[in-house]
Amino acid sequence: MMACVRLPHFAASLEERAHPDLRGRPFVLVDEAGQVAGLSRPAGRAGVRAGMGLSQAHGQCAGLLVRPATPSRFRGALDDLLGALTAFTPQVEAEDGLELRADGRRWRATAFLHPAQLDDDPAVTCYLDLGRLKPDDAPDLARQVLGFVWERAEVPAKLGLSSGRFPARVAATSVNAGDLLVVPSGREAPFLAGFTAALLPVDGETLRQLDLLGWHTLGDVAAQPVAALLDRFGKQGRIMHRLANGRDTSPVGAYQPPVEARVSRQVEGGIADWGRLEAVLGEMVETAAAGLLDGGQTVRHVALALALEDGTALERSLALRQPTGNLWHLRDTVRELAQSLAVSGAVVGLELTLSDIAPAVPRQLSLFDRPAVPQAHLNTVLKDLVARYGDSHFYWARAVARDARLPERRYRWERADGP
Repeated sequence: MMACVRLPHFAASLEERAHPDLRGRPFVLVDEAGQVAGLSRPAGRAGVRAGMGLSQAHGQCAGLLVRPATPSRFRGALDDLLGALTAFTPQVEAEDGLELRADGRRWRATAFLHPAQLDDDPAVTCYLDLGRLKPDDAPDLARQVLGFVWERAEVPAKLGLSSGRFPARVAATSVNAGDLLVVPSGREAPFLAGFTAALLPVDGETLRQLDLLGWHTLGDVAAQPVAALLDRFGKQGRIMHRLANGRDTSPVGAYQPPVEARVSRQVEGGIADWGRLEAVLGEMVETAAAGLLDGGQTVRHVALALALEDGTALERSLALRQPTGNLWHLRDTVRELAQSLAVSGAVVGLELTLSDIAPAVPRQLSLFDRPAVPQAHLNTVLKDLVARYGDSHFYWARAVARDARLPERRYRWERADGP
């Protein structure tokens, strides 16, 4: 049995725990791009949504409070929770990418987007493979998981239990916080039949075509012949048919703790002098990188978080264009990150995190004319660009209907998450 656990407003709950004065008040957490990355329940009830710009969020809620997002706090709490859930099973995995997303945050720019793909309660979602369970044991174990999550995270979770990830996720999204829903084995298709087809993990153009065909529910999609879906949507059509019928065999991988080097400092009285702050940062870089660089490792992702004496939390991260194993390069990068932060008071806390760590890969320089660039190299370059600038800037042009009369129907733009 697969369990899907969703924790609504997880990032906002962590912020409330750190700043109790925010409890019950409408506030948002804003990322480096000035967009809403997290929000409280009162802000959600006022109409604020994840992905909004700050001006649009203020237009929805007049008394909205704004706090900078702190990804390090979010990642640390999530990693702690995932590690704790391994007490039930080693196969614990957080949801990532578009494979089984229904909130559609990466599809907001598409021309057609069903309201069901807009998650009103931005939530952390994770999956647990609980193995074979007797029908009578499933609800009891699900309640134990809910109680355990509450004890660890102090956030009321939603839980869906089914034979596959997709029906478990739909079950988890269909209940209120603190509740659970168990879908018995063999009843997945009838359970899913009444839900909107927009819950399928497909792009906006595919949803538009489903809407034009009159296939509005998962039951409508499940009732179609597989050949018809294959003919119109290709391989994606077969996947849609399987999911709509509740047959999801996607495995849940074993939890792997993140490999990172993290160094924290607490400073009594605070640091108000840039020279002293730079010296402390240099010591932290040396401490964090000492064991990594000596072992021939490289670092791609650098994150710096500063806590000011007035309670303000500042954070900035950077994905390097190329992984580096050079200590001076890391020191310069951390110094530039600190300079980019709007430090308006004494710094009382510092945290440096080096992640995306991998062994150094030697490269042979060419002494002659450069040969034709192989596709594998282009894929590596694309991966580096996505890591540095995000997947919202790069697209694949996928041929879907070469004989279509309208040019815009012949190809579909897809975000380039990777090669």
